[in-house]
Amino acid sequence: RCLGDLPVNAVTREVLGSVIKRVREAGRSLAVIDALRNPLRGFYADLIETKTLPGPNPAADLKHFVGRGAYRRVKSRTLAFFPAEEIPQLVATAKVLFPRWHAFILTGVLAGLRWGESASLYKSDIDWPRGRLHVQRTYSTKGRKIEPTKDSEARWVKASPALLKALREHLDAVELEGQVKGWT
Repeated sequence: RCLGDLPVNAVTREVLGSVIKRVREAGRSLAVIDALRNPLRGFYADLIETKTLPGPNPAADLKHFVGRGAYRRVKSRTLAFFPAEEIPQLVATAKVLFPRWHAFILTGVLAGLRWGESASLYKSDIDWPRGRLHVQRTYSTKGRKIEPTKDSEARWVKASPALLKALREHLDAVELEGQVKGWT
């Protein structure tokens, strides 16, 4: 029997649990389960709030069906980073094969900037005399726009001489390309 075949007042916690069980057996991720649970939880909360249905909310507590340690297991996964000994090879490869990305990669590797912070740097963010970068915005892939940094606080980050050299070379190359292509 499908969930869509039941009237809203006939859906129980156990019915939702059986749906979650089938989703888990199909090998789907916790994100898929959450995409199922969260709208249902809100839908039933609204019906209860507007006195359309009496409580309790059948989607309120489904942890038993999801599994107790499911979220802990996801959070405990280690993130994959380049081992320190592979960084020189990454940088050298980028410089030869992808020169346009070389300075970008170095802002992450040498200055510790996040992807969005590196992507939203302006030329005016580089303090050449003091050898530092002014990190004051980030590019949000979710909103597809430049926004304030993660904690909404600007910060200054020390830039190594190698990073400053790469940034200077990058800016010179972009300026030359701009002259050739007539960019403003």
